[in-house]
Amino acid sequence: MDKRAFSKLPRPKVTKAFREMRKLNPKMKGIVTVKRMEINGEDTLILNCFKAEKRKVIPWFRTFCQEEDYITQDLTEKKTKWRKGGFDYLTTGWNYCDWWTKSSGMVLASLEDRETLMGYFLEWRKKTNTNRDDAGFEFDDYIGAYHQDIRDKRLEDKHRKTREKIDSRIALFGDLPEDYQEFIEKTVFDEYNYFFYSKKDKKAFCTRCGHEYEIRKDGVYHRKIPVWNNVATLKHNSDYICPHCGIDHPIKAKSMGYGRGELLEVNWSVLVQKNGEEVLTRYFCHTKDFRKDFRKPKIQTWEAYRTIHGAERSENYEAGLYAFDKDQWHWGYLKNHGWNWNSSVFNLPRTAVLYNRDFSFLKDTCMRYSCIDIFIDRVVPRMWGVSPWIVDQYFNTYRRNPFFGYNRKFAQPLRPSSCRCMFSTTTS
Repeated sequence: MDKRAFSKLPRPKVTKAFREMRKLNPKMKGIVTVKRMEINGEDTLILNCFKAEKRKVIPWFRTFCQEEDYITQDLTEKKTKWRKGGFDYLTTGWNYCDWWTKSSGMVLASLEDRETLMGYFLEWRKKTNTNRDDAGFEFDDYIGAYHQDIRDKRLEDKHRKTREKIDSRIALFGDLPEDYQEFIEKTVFDEYNYFFYSKKDKKAFCTRCGHEYEIRKDGVYHRKIPVWNNVATLKHNSDYICPHCGIDHPIKAKSMGYGRGELLEVNWSVLVQKNGEEVLTRYFCHTKDFRKDFRKPKIQTWEAYRTIHGAERSENYEAGLYAFDKDQWHWGYLKNHGWNWNSSVFNLPRTAVLYNRDFSFLKDTCMRYSCIDIFIDRVVPRMWGVSPWIVDQYFNTYRRNPFFGYNRKFAQPLRPSSCRCMFSTTTS
């Protein structure tokens, strides 16, 4: 839209007829005159609005309507001032008592103005294939429907640009490592296993090693595994040592006769990758379902959070429903949930298992001197209450304090806190 061409047009003036209309209808909010003309080769409808103020009628604003957009010039200011509000907002505003009212209280100056206005908007509706059902019989209903269509298109363009920008950044994330599924099954859920038994059927099964045993009076046994436990210690919800897994891995014993409605385990994992000089961190939520078939528990995985670390800043993304794509889950900027947001473990990690152990791949990135491998090896095992976001927190701290890793030989570990450790690492 050519604002310069619009501002050069002479401003509308109040006529004697407007003052007479004000006397005849003292309850009206204002008067509207309509003019249709071609500006820079584009069909334009001009709505000149005059405000009824006490006993006077003064110029208020004028709106220029074109096929793709509209804009309003404030006539109460001597200098040219533009406003983007719609006709309904400028004339009615927001009032708690009459927010539901569609009528603007404005009156057309003549029948010719009405025919010009209706003709323009009917042609516009056919040209743009618009079929809104909120255009009623009043002239301001047609104006409101037109403005709402334009606002919807503006919002759609804004969402499209936002979505394209996010998608271009999300495209930096590549495929998962080939052994990631094995890592989930054997490491992420290493401590989330059970020893199911049935004294009636004289059978037992360990979900960690997958071995099935027979129960005898002298204990649980397997022909290749020696007896480790006495059968008297095999009780529901008690810690038990699987003969195959060994004494270092006691797990919870569960009777096959009890219900398993709550045996759905949840844990998170963290993966660090790179793309050029940028470092990528990814957070996955995993579930292990023992409820239907404890011999073959169903494991499901979905990615919930992503972060891109650059030399100057980090970008945080979260998977969810956003205004720009309400029909399906999409990657968007990290939501501001507020300080009191207390979500379930499905949406917010309580613990996390780090996939990476060798960080040599960071040598060509912005975190080449971060010494995160020293931090993970020496500091994290001694820390208490480690956040599942410890990797991102460390990278952000290093960005603010790059002297952390300048000399790897004399790199000093951070002071450990006094809370319980909840972050574990494993070799890749």
